[in-house]
Amino acid sequence: MQRHHRGEQRDVDGSNAGTTAVEGPTIFKSNPGDVHGSKFYLFVDEYTSRGYIPLESTDIANPSWKISSSFKLPTTPRHGTVLPITSAELSRINSSYAKRKTREIVKRDSPVLAGFNADPNIAVFGDTYYIYPTTDGYPGWAGQTFYSWKSTDMATWTRSAEPFLTLNGTSGNVPWANGNAWAPTIIERGGKYYFYFSGNNPTYNRKTIGVAVASSPEGPFTAQPEAMILNNEALTSGQAIDPAVFLDPNTGKYYIYWGNGSPLLAELSDDMLSLKTSTLASPTGLTDFREGSFMIYRQGLYHMTYSIDDTRSVDYRIGYATATSATGPFTYRGVILEKDEALGILATGHNSIVNVPGTDDWYIAYHRFAIPNGNGTERETTIDRLYFDAETGFIVPVVPTLTSVPPLLK
Repeated sequence: MQRHHRGEQRDVDGSNAGTTAVEGPTIFKSNPGDVHGSKFYLFVDEYTSRGYIPLESTDIANPSWKISSSFKLPTTPRHGTVLPITSAELSRINSSYAKRKTREIVKRDSPVLAGFNADPNIAVFGDTYYIYPTTDGYPGWAGQTFYSWKSTDMATWTRSAEPFLTLNGTSGNVPWANGNAWAPTIIERGGKYYFYFSGNNPTYNRKTIGVAVASSPEGPFTAQPEAMILNNEALTSGQAIDPAVFLDPNTGKYYIYWGNGSPLLAELSDDMLSLKTSTLASPTGLTDFREGSFMIYRQGLYHMTYSIDDTRSVDYRIGYATATSATGPFTYRGVILEKDEALGILATGHNSIVNVPGTDDWYIAYHRFAIPNGNGTERETTIDRLYFDAETGFIVPVVPTLTSVPPLLK
């Protein structure tokens, strides 16, 4: 941003310092006697990549901003301001905050995955369960890596030692993507494992969906050189994100569902690497659809779950609809999972569902705000039981817990 002043242009937000797409600026002067000298600081939120970053200049009248050589700023909250305080005031604040943190920590057995993880896709291959999540905890959802987690009892999970995909341009192993490694899904066909994911595509300056292929659910995965859904097809959505894949047991067809704002679906090609464009459709009946489609089949009914509201909202929740075919039309059945404020469980959304092979036992994996003090970019993954009504066959509302689920019996 540049401002005109008496025939001159002044760089007031640090655009000339190498920043891109910034918002939420705040400016202040260093305290007298600061060890770094007398300077003016401009904090901006580079929301598409680095988050909050500090710029500095010694002259506020004619600033020449540069990024500070070293810094450590919080990832959240952002868009605040800076106030000078004394050492005594800082000590009292730290003491009060430490006491509040102690009070808020609740004993619990979940989340099932350590750290910040979101958008979990749970799957079972053989006798092993896998979760493929978004690596969370980055401002602007700027994570670049995908890890796999595995378990034989659905209670104890181990993460892969290294990420199997890194979306970092030429420094990564996904040629077309340079970040925003979001919301993956996986399916097996003919002994191959097809991993679909969304990422930022600088060629188109938007999110697109790609696929990587492996001979094992743990990789190594080889990404296709170009994305397969570009959001310039005959039907488009707000963003090409949140893919989910599904094998229709009645027809043998493989489908992919995706979208943000408006839902889309298409049949996958026989090689699983592209769409059968003639099958592209926008399913109806998904009331309040926002994102995060997921499909299962049980006893004559197709069950579609999806997320409602914004992932940054405490009211993020899971909607549900049914159909008699994989493409709809769908009938809305209401919300099946939402927050429980009494337990501190907020923003329950972006789920996937798995069936224990050989049984009618079902489980739902989903994310919520991390407990305590989480938010829309600091989310954690957990699992709870999912049940069906014996008479209607519909999913009954899920009870979110802090205990998750016990180990599966062998």
